[in-house]
Amino acid sequence: CTSGQCSEQPFEQVIWSGETDLARAVVVFGPSIMALLLVGRISGLEAEKSLMYVMHAEARSTCGSASESDLRNRFGPLDPRSMLDELRIGDGSLSSRLEVMPEK
Repeated sequence: CTSGQCSEQPFEQVIWSGETDLARAVVVFGPSIMALLLVGRISGLEAEKSLMYVMHAEARSTCGSASESDLRNRFGPLDPRSMLDELRIGDGSLSSRLEVMPEK
């Protein structure tokens, strides 16, 4: 296999053969979601909490995990937990939130 194909194979296996929830998360958030879950598990965090950058920062003192700013630089400004919360907002709640947001 070429180097590009080899690096894609593990993620293709997760998408096609892994647990449904994990496959969906990888498709929506990218492969970094797997790193957060793995580091969270090693740090002793529950799966739901391992999707929050701040929880990794709190666990940092006990096992040397990355700081919150390191995670934001590496994986993006919004943690997956925040993005999930935004995706779960209903239409009515979204409309009311948009009304109170300042226009730019």
